[in-house]
Amino acid sequence: MRRLSRLLLIPVILLASTIFAATNPARATETGAACVDAVELETVRLINDYRLANGRGRLAITQTLTAASEGINWSQNMTNHGYTYNTWRGENIAGGQSSAPAVFDAWRNSPGHNSAMLSANFNAIGIGLVVNTASTYGRYWTTDFGGYVDAPAMLCGGGTAPVLDDPTIVPTPTPAPSGPTADTTAPTVTIAAPATVRNGSWVRVKASDAGAGVVRVGIRYCPGTSCDFASGTPLAGSPDFVAPYRLRWTGQPAKGIYTLVAKAVDGTGNVGYSSPVTVTVANK
Repeated sequence: MRRLSRLLLIPVILLASTIFAATNPARATETGAACVDAVELETVRLINDYRLANGRGRLAITQTLTAASEGINWSQNMTNHGYTYNTWRGENIAGGQSSAPAVFDAWRNSPGHNSAMLSANFNAIGIGLVVNTASTYGRYWTTDFGGYVDAPAMLCGGGTAPVLDDPTIVPTPTPAPSGPTADTTAPTVTIAAPATVRNGSWVRVKASDAGAGVVRVGIRYCPGTSCDFASGTPLAGSPDFVAPYRLRWTGQPAKGIYTLVAKAVDGTGNVGYSSPVTVTVANK
């Protein structure tokens, strides 16, 4: 038997079930019309960064699970859209949250939803956000999980969704149709590291943003006196989601000269990088 679970958060109701769906109806014609927009992509990015920080692999966004996430009868809907594999399945849903960081925090702070996001049984994800301003909660979020990775999801702007194994990929925020000017200002970030570090040393980061606010901060290091964030190695525990941001230098490489670079992301997807900071590692 494969364990299936559905977790509902609107805002605090939790449901779970155990069942295996073995039926194999034809794929629904709506499957190919589903697509992932920038807000949905950022939601998956937050989940994947969180999984990576907790020793789990990143999830691939697939077309079948994304199409299924727009339905109601969740497990049967996965099957209807072609996700017919003998594998693990699960779902998190929520309502009322105004942004990707808000719904991610709601799921992370709910034990059942948090367990689904961090499950080692899942390798694929589908994402859906439905907006209905005339309804009770206005915005409804769904993530469908699966153990098998099939074809990648389509992006609403064209192309296919990345696997998101590169944390430097950031979706372009959808421009606001009216009202105030969209936030395009990157957060500021600086590293406050001691000149000499060793196992147990804290590396602190100051990050701020005048718009949507900082949602996460990561630190990477490279040997020598220069470092590009994209090619660096994440410091243990990176990224950090809660200010004041700090990461402990533990289990890192042997003594020598290394350079650190920090990255901060705000609530609308803007990214800021720190100036590089060179430190001497005094590990034995």
